[in-house]
Amino acid sequence: MLSLSRHSQIVLDCGVYAPTSTAPHCLPIDTCRQVFRHPDASTFVLTVRMDKRVADVIEMCRPHIRSSASQEMLVLTEVKSNGERLVLAPNDISLPTMLTLNGKLFVSAREEVDHLLKEE
Repeated sequence: MLSLSRHSQIVLDCGVYAPTSTAPHCLPIDTCRQVFRHPDASTFVLTVRMDKRVADVIEMCRPHIRSSASQEMLVLTEVKSNGERLVLAPNDISLPTMLTLNGKLFVSAREEVDHLLKEE
């Protein structure tokens, strides 16, 4: 059995390195506070562990979805500053570290991806 020599720490706080961050020496138990957006551009923040898959993060987001989309197939989509949309694969890991600078992360039904806003 492995034992850890420290407690989990916040590595990224809403896209910015936390002052107490140990990055780039992160452990799977470390967390990131991540901003998620609805298609209507409203936001919510969740604390996500570094070892969580995108599919796990989508399940964490379900209680925050206000529309009928909560019963549908949800996807996480990064909308980059140039307007490019990237639907993240369900098996991707360490979601907060994959995002581009100025990229926005949307949780929506698959049918809504083409209608996500470039800018708020």
